[in-house]
Order: sequence, then C-alpha cells, then structure tokens
Amino acid sequence: HLFLSHLAGAIVLVASDRPGRHRAREQAALDLPVEEGLAGIAVPPLVYWAGSITFNRAAGLIAGAIVAVSWIVIQYSIQARGYMFGLLFLALLYGLSPYIARTNNRVGWLLFSIFAALAQYSVPVMALAIVGAGLWLMYLIGQTVGITGLTRRLPRIAGFGTLSAGLTLTFYAPIWLLNGWAGLASYRGDSERSLQEIAQLLPQVAAEHAWDQETFLAQTCVKAGLPPGAYRQGR
Repeated sequence: HLFLSHLAGAIVLVASDRPGRHRAREQAALDLPVEEGLAGIAVPPLVYWAGSITFNRAAGLIAGAIVAVSWIVIQYSIQARGYMFGLLFLALLYGLSPYIARTNNRVGWLLFSIFAALAQYSVPVMALAIVGAGLWLMYLIGQTVGITGLTRRLPRIAGFGTLSAGLTLTFYAPIWLLNGWAGLASYRGDSERSLQEIAQLLPQVAAEHAWDQETFLAQTCVKAGLPPGAYRQGR
C-alpha cells in the first residue's frame, strides 16, 4: 500500500493546488515529470526494503509509511525536480550497505559507487546525504568484521570512492563542455532548482520567480553561458 498512498497524495496535491498561483507548476506536473513521478512512487517501497534489511520489517514498514505520506516528498515527486531521483538512489545505497558489509562483493561496491554518483548528479546538495551513507557503510563494516577488518578494506573503500567521484565529474562534463564554467556558476545551490534546470529552463521557474519577458530572456542566455544581454545582439 505504500506506493498507492504516495500516488493518491500526489493526485490530491495536483487537484487541490490553487490554479492562479501554481498554474505553471500544475502544467509541469501533468506534462513533464513522468520519470520523476515514477521515481516518487518507487521511493517508499525502496525505503521499506532498506529498512527491512538494515533493521527489521517493522522498522522498514514505519519508515516507508512516513515517506509515502510525507507532503514535501509528494510535492517534489510531481514538480519535475531532481530530489526524488536523489532519494531513490540514496535508498538504494542504504539497502546495499548491509550486503557490502557482509560480503565485500566488488559488484556491490560498483553499484554503490554508481548510485552515489547518480544521486550527486541529480541534486548537488545530495553530497551531504551521500557522505552520511558512506559513514553508515563504514560503521556496518566495523560492526561486521571489526576495526581490523575495516582497516583492511580501506584501500577498496578509497578506490571505489574515487571511482564514484570520477563518475560524478563525468556526468557533469556535458554541462561544463557546452556552457563552460559560467553554466555551472549560474547554479547557486538554490534548493528549489535541480541540476536539470541548468541545461533546460523548466516552465515553472519563471512563474515561481515572477520573471517578466526580459528577465526570462536574460536568464536563458545565462543558462547558455552567454552574457545576460546577448539576446539583444542576436547571439
């Protein structure tokens, strides 16, 4: 019932949103975030799975239920943000951690690295959550094999951590290559904007910030790595 509760909450939110103030957001919710909505529906069962593996089924059910009815999570799952992808990959990190701690399996480590990089790419502020997941994994390793075993695994931890960082930089490379450092600098860490908005200007951004036509054109130039007034020069 977890994903059904989350889906019902998303439908209620879209249906009850005030049309005048959030018209652009509703349009985006209906037309744009199909993948984001699917990610939002998948998060509660994944949280249940991670909680069940880490603790027990009761703990997993409570955690999944809290996520399923969380209003802020439901909002993000219908607004074409990157947060739901970040939460999805974060749940996968926590679900993989007990398996990696027990087996030290290379495939598990590889998946952990890939999921961490994807979470970081979806929303840059996920870096703090990823660090937390890494510390939790190290704690589980210490509990499973002891401090000596943890010390022996440090080279592997460092190696796959470096791999994850390299993958993250690779994911960011197209934005940097197309727009230069200005394209990355235009992202100032606004918690209401996902990394996807650097590459494409989502409809709700202009409505949320009450931009006029000139401001919208100027911001579009900034997204392209051009001066704000470049549109006046036909560039």
